[in-house]
Amino acid sequence: MKQVRPPQEKREVLLSEHRIILDNVRNIRDISGYRNEDGKRLLPGKLIRSGALAGATMDDLRLLKDKYKVRTIIDFRSVRESAHLRDPEIPGVKYFNLPVLVPETEKNSDSFPSESAIYAEMLFGELANRAYKRFFELLLTYGDKTVLFHDDLGKDETGVAAALLLSVLGFHENLIIEEYMLSGKDPEIHKLTEMRPGLTTAGIISSHPLEYALTRVQIEYGSITEYVKKTLSVSNEDIRRLKKLFLA
Repeated sequence: MKQVRPPQEKREVLLSEHRIILDNVRNIRDISGYRNEDGKRLLPGKLIRSGALAGATMDDLRLLKDKYKVRTIIDFRSVRESAHLRDPEIPGVKYFNLPVLVPETEKNSDSFPSESAIYAEMLFGELANRAYKRFFELLLTYGDKTVLFHDDLGKDETGVAAALLLSVLGFHENLIIEEYMLSGKDPEIHKLTEMRPGLTTAGIISSHPLEYALTRVQIEYGSITEYVKKTLSVSNEDIRRLKKLFLA
């Protein structure tokens, strides 16, 4: 008898269910609880995404290590940026710097074409491909413990990493976009509008650049999973292991 798949949950993705409150780390949340298209859920406390940790207080660092059990930190910022605003060292926590963007594409922009070009670079650039390939390798190696990955604001390089991972874990694109859009609801991201005249929340976080980039991937590769397999050398066995690590 053919097994009937349970109906896909249809509910709003709420920031309050995922946001982690720290003193001085913005846009930080636990990627968990979502149900994929096979009915499996993302395990809590395994994957944390955030903005830069350079300003983290001692209490923040203690909570990350002791409460949230972070044991691996992946920093997608450039070598220059990560050296200028260093992540604090946390004893017992491994740190990896995986630059995604070359300096010419690190500039913030509130224009749609430039953002689209940046997101295309994050999916098709040579440096980005190396970074995200290593990202998956690190997840496979250290994913039995909590992994935190971040860039500066916690939305761009981090958003692409989350989208790629959620895709191979079997999540629908609508959920992936909703999860990405939570960054626009984070109060710390909203504060940036006050510091940058003329910039709106829509200019800080929009689904369009990510949707544009993912659509291009689907056109060129057939699916995001095929892109990850062919471009980032993630095998079917790797995907099975990732599902065992992060789903239940």
